[in-house]
Amino acid sequence: GAFLDTIFDRYIEAGFFIAVLFLGLPEIIWPAEFWIVLALFGASVTPYVPAAAQQKGYMDEQLRGGIMSRGERVIFMFVALFLAIIYPDYIYTTYVIIILAIFSNLSAIQRFATIIIKNKENCN
Repeated sequence: GAFLDTIFDRYIEAGFFIAVLFLGLPEIIWPAEFWIVLALFGASVTPYVPAAAQQKGYMDEQLRGGIMSRGERVIFMFVALFLAIIYPDYIYTTYVIIILAIFSNLSAIQRFATIIIKNKENCN
């Protein structure tokens, strides 16, 4: 059950970002497609970092949390969809996608740094 839940989480997040590609979001600093791909990358890498660390033997326990973990990403995805319904120009939806893109990648970096710090402490 938990294994399938993890797999389906990735498919659902990817499906959300692929669907958002077709909304025709406005450009804010960079094209909307850039922000969507960056958000998808962050959503994929955030859970991958601790999984890779466990697989390689850098961590024994499960690392969770961060600036934007799964729960926060889901909330922001719902907010983005809600704003797309209310504001058909999609400007606020684009802002939410930008926030998702930035903070999901920061969360992946945060998890990576936590693993590095814990490994340095274990080596000393």
